[in-house]
Amino acid sequence: MKENHDLLNEKDLMNFDVYFPPFRYWSKNNLSDSTQLNNLISKEKINEGNIYIHFPFCPLQCKICPYLKLTNEHIIEVSNLIIEEIKLYGQLYKRQTKIRSILIGGGTPNFIPEIFFEKMLTSLKNNFMLEDMKQFAIELRPGIEYKKHIEILLKFFKPGILHISLGLQSSYSEKIKLWRKPAKGKGLYYSKEDIEKMILFLHEKEIKNINIDFMVENTNAFLEEKNYIKKLIKKFNINKISIYTIYSKFMGRKYTKEVSQWNFKEVIDLRKEELKIFKSLNFNPLIWPIYFVKKGFKANLESLTQFEGKTLFAIGPSARGTIRTNNLFLIYENSKNLTKYKKNILNNEFPISLLYEYPKNIDKKISDNLREIYTNYKEGFSRDAIKEIMKLAKLGQQDEILKKILKNYFKQKHNKLYLNTKGLYLIDAVYWALWKTIEKGFDIKNKKFIKISKLN
Repeated sequence: MKENHDLLNEKDLMNFDVYFPPFRYWSKNNLSDSTQLNNLISKEKINEGNIYIHFPFCPLQCKICPYLKLTNEHIIEVSNLIIEEIKLYGQLYKRQTKIRSILIGGGTPNFIPEIFFEKMLTSLKNNFMLEDMKQFAIELRPGIEYKKHIEILLKFFKPGILHISLGLQSSYSEKIKLWRKPAKGKGLYYSKEDIEKMILFLHEKEIKNINIDFMVENTNAFLEEKNYIKKLIKKFNINKISIYTIYSKFMGRKYTKEVSQWNFKEVIDLRKEELKIFKSLNFNPLIWPIYFVKKGFKANLESLTQFEGKTLFAIGPSARGTIRTNNLFLIYENSKNLTKYKKNILNNEFPISLLYEYPKNIDKKISDNLREIYTNYKEGFSRDAIKEIMKLAKLGQQDEILKKILKNYFKQKHNKLYLNTKGLYLIDAVYWALWKTIEKGFDIKNKKFIKISKLN
């Protein structure tokens, strides 16, 4: 039976216009005086948004993790400061901002002391409008206490809006020990059996919206996990699976290869195997190439706030957020320095230390062609645009290769070429091209972006 590759649509590719271009190409600007940015934000009316809370503590610090972690003697101090930071938003917006989603990450959110976890949720409820919230997402780590945190969550929210992400990473204990090995001392490890106990507990509490995280190095590693993924789906009715490639900087993990050694064909082979296997399990790619969801399940993107395109309030040391209004589009980052973070909050100021300016200084044609594949794929492509993308992705420009690209990934209507569902592979090529070849970012087009001069 011939495989059907209909045109690409939102069911295949949702909200890919993330921070386009990718975040690493935005230019970093240190803020010596955060009050200027505080004043600028305070003038903007924000009717709705999302919240990300970064809790920078873990029982042990895994050497593979690139995210900010503070030493654990500061847990109580920082927990209190996070609660005070939430109150700052309440003072500014007078509980007039409707929150669509909340995501608590880190770090290890179930390492938050229970008393502060409950105070944190109370403060969120008192300072934001949570009545119409679509999703509350939290990452939980096996091997430490989590049941009390779930019980506290259920005091505030119905089970239906809770999204629990469990960080298994691998069904193989030796890999868990490798990836979870701390920089110093002995590890605190867990097993797939621990994950299964967590799933059963969540089901007892009528929490069905569960995601399991995996990390794979290549196609073979994914195939090794295939049978256990099938078990999770069929036996435990798991409706979401995340697959992170650990050599990919885009995925936020330390990678096993230098960028110069990346092999595009290897990435595509992995994506093809993922798509084939998840399709056989009746799953669709919700956000490619990370997140797969069961067909028919009412998936919600709200917890994946980095894909949202809406205001994201960032709370906690090093948390990164966005402000999007009719007048502003900015990305900011809270201070990573605990002393500065504390000083700002105690002075009733947002602890913002960095502002990121939309990147520029790259050829406009290249910029438009790359942006086009993310934002204008419904409108179709010109043959020249596809040639330019091929060039950037190092796919070659020979006529024979171009014919294969057009045949495999596009359908022609009139004078335009449209991506089919296999075009997801081509989008991977563009990601690869971005990381591999572009250094100074993109030009802006038809959007209002903050000018750094406003802050001076």
